[in-house]
Amino acid sequence: MSRLLINEPALQVLPSLAEKIGLNEAIFLQQLHFLTLPQRLIEGRRYFSTTVDGWLVTFKFWSKRTVERIITSLRNRELIFTTDRFNQDPDDRTLWYAVNYVTLEELEFDLAHVPGIPAPSAVRHIGGVQQDGENQTPMPKNARPAESAILTGRLAGRSDSRRGGPAILADSSFLRSKTTTPTTEDVEAREALAVGGVGDEFQMWVEHLGLEAGPALNLTLRQWAAWVDEGLHSEVREASVNVILMGARATDPAAVLRGRMERLRAQAAVEGARRAEHTRREVIAQQIEAGQQFVSPAGQVLTVAEVVDGQVWWTDQEAREAPSTQVIGWRRAGGDA
Repeated sequence: MSRLLINEPALQVLPSLAEKIGLNEAIFLQQLHFLTLPQRLIEGRRYFSTTVDGWLVTFKFWSKRTVERIITSLRNRELIFTTDRFNQDPDDRTLWYAVNYVTLEELEFDLAHVPGIPAPSAVRHIGGVQQDGENQTPMPKNARPAESAILTGRLAGRSDSRRGGPAILADSSFLRSKTTTPTTEDVEAREALAVGGVGDEFQMWVEHLGLEAGPALNLTLRQWAAWVDEGLHSEVREASVNVILMGARATDPAAVLRGRMERLRAQAAVEGARRAEHTRREVIAQQIEAGQQFVSPAGQVLTVAEVVDGQVWWTDQEAREAPSTQVIGWRRAGGDA
């Protein structure tokens, strides 16, 4: 038996993915996916932590520079997340890696080239329901076809013009048939739904649950308004439509929606923190310029070659790159940082 044939765990890669993002990137991404599967969730993602040297153990056939270029390429394409926020030691060189499955999902639809089927972002924009009836996903057997058809028709006929303000929501049949004497808080909540563009979805939700004017309806209205105030209008639009389409499978639709929205809120908070961290790193990186010299904790004087994606690269090829957030705290050669 030849030793050049596979007698050990193999690195796998899909040719279509390799064609789209490059062979090296596809191999790395597939292996990262495999390595993160058994990891526990941290802030909504599964991370695998290692150093560049650790990757060299996994990919013995690549040089350090090649691995670094692959990681930078995948980060620039937003196919992976990397962070050092979970390191307890500030001198720890470990990075935490996670696959960005949202970007990968978009890439998957792009590779499919199926005409008439919108990409996931387009489906999310209209609330999780495809507008093309010919390509519409079949409804479950226990769903009500008439209700599904009405729901899809309403969403397909939505107009962005109704985002203009509360006056448009005031024309809704929900306000004409479901309300009694509204309080100031109720009026403000309805205005929030109108501005957020979820008035139609809320009306369908009320009809789906069979809510009549009263405390339950007011509580639901205010809960939706709170989600919209948090900037989750797209999320509540998609989640509510999907729960309605579940039909009888959702034995407690209100509880299912609340659960989904809590998860989406947590994901939005993580994404907001990621953006804030990215902005912070960019601000710091702008303070470090090529040619500046810093004294490392080991006492070595290093000259900046360039700053790429929050990492400082040195003119000394033997020196390891360092996060700009750490370098900015080092003493500058000839003065304090």
